[in-house]
Amino acid sequence: MSEFIVSARKYRPATFSSVVGQKHITSTLKNAIERGQLAHAYLFCGPRGVGKTTCARIFAKAINCLSPDGAEACNECESCRSFNEGRSLNIHELDAASNNSVEDIRTLIEQVRIIPQVGRYSVFIIDEVHMLSAAAFNAFLKTLEEPPAHAIFILATTEKHKI
Repeated sequence: MSEFIVSARKYRPATFSSVVGQKHITSTLKNAIERGQLAHAYLFCGPRGVGKTTCARIFAKAINCLSPDGAEACNECESCRSFNEGRSLNIHELDAASNNSVEDIRTLIEQVRIIPQVGRYSVFIIDEVHMLSAAAFNAFLKTLEEPPAHAIFILATTEKHKI
């Protein structure tokens, strides 16, 4: 019997071109990749279900791809294969809704210091970042403002006014 996969994960877009309804976002991200003008932090905000985390994952995969096709990931290099198989050491996801303490952020800060194993960047996707406690966000602030050159943060939230 094959492993059951929820349809939201099974049919989640895997490339910028397969994202529907967010052309303004995907074209901006693709332009940044193609021009090599990457910021050290991004804020993806909007209502539930618009593709914030999906776009963050596609972006993280694309910037670490070793042989990109324009701004799209090749899906063949070691970095892409490890991401597709869920074993990438360069892309870290933190659900701030359930990991919102200072200790969780201290663990993340320790991970930021580790240089990427395969690819150019260590990407940290923090989903529902507005759920971090005030103390946790304060502990994270210095690292967010002055990260190492290899670290990129993507903060996803439905409530940007709480950040």
